[in-house]
Formats: sequence, C-alpha cells, structure tokens
Amino acid sequence: VDNFIRGGISCTLMAYGQTGSGKTHTMFGPPGSLTEVSLEQSAGAVPLPWGAFPRAMLALLTAPELSGAKFHASAVEIYMEHAYDLLN
Repeated sequence: VDNFIRGGISCTLMAYGQTGSGKTHTMFGPPGSLTEVSLEQSAGAVPLPWGAFPRAMLALLTAPELSGAKFHASAVEIYMEHAYDLLN
C-alpha cells in the first residue's frame, strides 16, 4: 500500500477461486469483524481479523500525505455470470 500511496497508482485487488475457498474471508475478514468497535479496541492499529480490502483502505484513508484526496472503491462479486455490489 505504501508504494501506491507514494506513486499515485491505481490498483485492483482480486480474488479468484472455487465457491467456499475463502475469497471473501481473505478480502474482508470473518463475518462481523468490520465494526467501529473492533477499530476502537485495536487502539489505532488495524484489527487483526480484518482482510486485505479494509486494511488497504484504512492505510490510504489515514495517510497524512493523502489528506484531502478523493478515493473510489468498489467491491464486486461475480457469481454465475451475475455481478453483485458488495458495498451496497
């Protein structure tokens, strides 16, 4: 993430694999782990159970050199040739 912050590079996180192989768990963490309470209890650090996507976003959103920057993030699941927005 640090290289992307300093280089101003766009990136894509992608997980590919069989149903039930842990893609969503890897990207977002276990169910119920993405809460404000877990963030508050971690005392400013990234909560251990969080996955790759929230870790990367937290690093970007708290980077002082990116203060005032605009971000666009989306999370899409493709299943049986249908796309599902995971953030709505």
